[in-house]
Amino acid sequence: KKKMISDTVLVGGLIPLYFLVNGLSLIDVITSAAGSTASLLYLLALMRDVDRVTANDPTPVLDMKDATGPLRIPLRILAGYAYAFRPRLAIPIALAMGMAVLDARGFPIPLSARGTAAAAFLSYNVALFGTVFDSLVNDGTKSAITVASEPRVKDL
Repeated sequence: KKKMISDTVLVGGLIPLYFLVNGLSLIDVITSAAGSTASLLYLLALMRDVDRVTANDPTPVLDMKDATGPLRIPLRILAGYAYAFRPRLAIPIALAMGMAVLDARGFPIPLSARGTAAAAFLSYNVALFGTVFDSLVNDGTKSAITVASEPRVKDL
């Protein structure tokens, strides 16, 4: 977890710094910093949600698989979305709404600044994919070592 948080902070900090050093507009730097902050908050909320999952959690979509009638499909969809909503989903919505409110209040936010905010928000994915990749590579290396160290039929 600490590595994922530090990777997100690193990548999220490098994006606005890169924009600042390369002379992009100040609004691009500010919105990318806001996106990076939202990314870190989202990752922390995601970690909290994963830590709270237990084996006894409800599965409303699977519970409704035996339902019959014409409303079974809409009810399954509704149950799935109602259960899937988590407070962490409000973070990217708040980022987008904050920019929309500023834009509506007379502080125009260009499309490039919206793009930098979205790109910076996705910086948590670098840490997430890096962790998954590391676990896959380490598992693959361990299994290759195990297979190579086992005796083979021709060696017997």
